[in-house]
Amino acid sequence: MQQALKRIVFFLSLALFSNVLWGDEFKVRILSCPKEVVVSAPVAITAEVTNVSGRVITVAYGHGGFTVSLGIRRSDGKPLPPYAGPVAQWMDNFQMESIPVDWKQVKILDAVPPPVESCELVVQAVLASHGPYFHYDKGEKLPVEAWSGEVKSEEARIQIVEPSGVDQEAYDYFKRSPLSKPQDLLAKFPSSTYAGYAIAKKLIDLSDWRFKVGTPASAIQAGKEHPEWATRSQSDVDLFNLVEKHIQGGNTPESLRAVLYCYYGEQLILRGRTAEAETAFCQAVKEKPADAKGEAYFTRAQQFLDTLGKRSP
Repeated sequence: MQQALKRIVFFLSLALFSNVLWGDEFKVRILSCPKEVVVSAPVAITAEVTNVSGRVITVAYGHGGFTVSLGIRRSDGKPLPPYAGPVAQWMDNFQMESIPVDWKQVKILDAVPPPVESCELVVQAVLASHGPYFHYDKGEKLPVEAWSGEVKSEEARIQIVEPSGVDQEAYDYFKRSPLSKPQDLLAKFPSSTYAGYAIAKKLIDLSDWRFKVGTPASAIQAGKEHPEWATRSQSDVDLFNLVEKHIQGGNTPESLRAVLYCYYGEQLILRGRTAEAETAFCQAVKEKPADAKGEAYFTRAQQFLDTLGKRSP
């Protein structure tokens, strides 16, 4: 009995300590959020979490531990399809980490599954960590001291709109799930909005250090001297043709504009179609994305425009 009381007192003091010392030490904000998304297309926001406490904070990763997720609801109060949320990490021992001063992390948060009817969504990024946390040492369950609490970003609103035109055709053909069969989607409806998401997954992530690309100057030179090089690989030709059909359809999702237009512009450069490439690069840099992949393509498009002696719009 006495041992149990000691444990209760310990946990109460630990909770009080956490609330006093770690009240609002993290700031969560939305960096980018689409204004409009077509029904059954991915819904995602980019959020940033920052340690604003001015000191090092210990956090615990694991089931119920330090996680950033998407808070999502309909503005009319109606229920959404079951939302999977972040995958819980099941582990006996929590993985501890010291978050340094001014630490920042950018996360892409998406809704799974996406909404299947038109509505207005209210979304926000939610940082949460719910203790108590325990460490198991030689069979003994020992409490671990770590940040516990919940911090939410500002709210943003997204309009989920009904598909039309080729999007409606794709939506009906695939029985409300156009992205369930991406290869068939790309073959039958490459100009659809849905196809843009499927194509983007095929393009390398330029923010990944493992992928090395040549300079814009070398690409421009290759396009002038050897445009035939761009058509040596059939897979490259097929991907280029797919992207061109999609872009010509005029349904590129805003969140993928930098990625798809920069890729398209560079491929046009390699084919000696410089004037068209300049137009594509200008489209790519209309708005800077917040996610790492989008930002990398945005930066590369700017580099091409600089090399070509063109100003960004």
